[in-house]
Amino acid sequence: PRRRDGRAHAARTSPTAARRGRPVGMTDDNVGVFGWLGFVIINFTAWGIIGVSSSINWGFGFAFCLAYAGILMGLACCLDRCAGTRYKPFQNLLWVLACWFVFILGLYLTFNVIGPAFDEQSANPFNGGGGGSSWVDPSVELPSLLPNGSSQALKDWAAGTDWRSQRVPSYVEFEGYVFFSGMAPEFLSNTTGDQILLRSNGTDTALVTPVLTGASSFTPLNSKVYFLAQGLGSSSNDALWSLNASGASAAEADLVKDFQGVHSSYTSLSALTAEGGKLYLKGEYSCPEQWTRTIYESDGTDAGTVNLRGDPCPGAPTPGPGPTPGPDPDTKPTAQLWSVLLVADLPMIAIASAVLALKKMPGLFMNIYIGAGIG
Repeated sequence: PRRRDGRAHAARTSPTAARRGRPVGMTDDNVGVFGWLGFVIINFTAWGIIGVSSSINWGFGFAFCLAYAGILMGLACCLDRCAGTRYKPFQNLLWVLACWFVFILGLYLTFNVIGPAFDEQSANPFNGGGGGSSWVDPSVELPSLLPNGSSQALKDWAAGTDWRSQRVPSYVEFEGYVFFSGMAPEFLSNTTGDQILLRSNGTDTALVTPVLTGASSFTPLNSKVYFLAQGLGSSSNDALWSLNASGASAAEADLVKDFQGVHSSYTSLSALTAEGGKLYLKGEYSCPEQWTRTIYESDGTDAGTVNLRGDPCPGAPTPGPGPTPGPDPDTKPTAQLWSVLLVADLPMIAIASAVLALKKMPGLFMNIYIGAGIG
């Protein structure tokens, strides 16, 4: 009898057993290296799916998270009924992960349902396109700044986000000359390596003064040509320039509006177009609270160039004789704090405590301990 038992024991761990369907290294009381490796890969994949879906809309992330939590719990119960204690370490890990997903589901509801319901703002890691973010899509916001009655073509221009298409044309034919950005040997002393604005009649090339770089978006209007450019050494397209008939002949450009320092120390203009006798420019600059994008309307003069946003820095304190009261720094998102406790933390602790008591899974102690710390 002993010899038979010995042979049976050897058979369970021998290569012969592997040939009969049991991988080498896997005994009856564990899932083997490949089992654990597969579990890790599946979990990383699940986290990736949940993360991507949350970036699209929090509802998608919540649905995937709920489904995965259910799968983990179902698999743990199935292994308990079918295999008993053979895969207990594996079941232990399944329950630990399932409890954490219960906590995450509660956070989804806290930040995306409870917070907005009580008009509370907070840093929300689970919100993609579903609402609650302070970031505004410029393709939606900028068209809303245009005057009433603007054409669909102008609205499409305002909504456009392809900066390359909105910087063209990068040259213009005007008064018998071609104005373009380039480099020539005789003008290298006038530049530090940037392409500068030049004028050519097909035979001779002249340097346009003052020296300008990054000239783009040439737009004819009212017998002039307007364009965006920056002075030599500047770090952004920060000014609106024009060419008239006499300036074209003399290779001289006129400054219409210098935007540098108007709203902040850095202003960049990215696009220019014309409609109804007016120029429209896209600009962006730094405000104390946020990076701001806007549209300027101009009649071709400094005084006639206005920011269609009105308040150049939305959310900034309004200038006046006294400070504008701000939000109380001691104000806390009370509803969300209670929701984290009641909707996320306590359900995780309750499930972990029940599984720890009924299934004797020691890993659930970690969920209870951390959950108590959060509470």
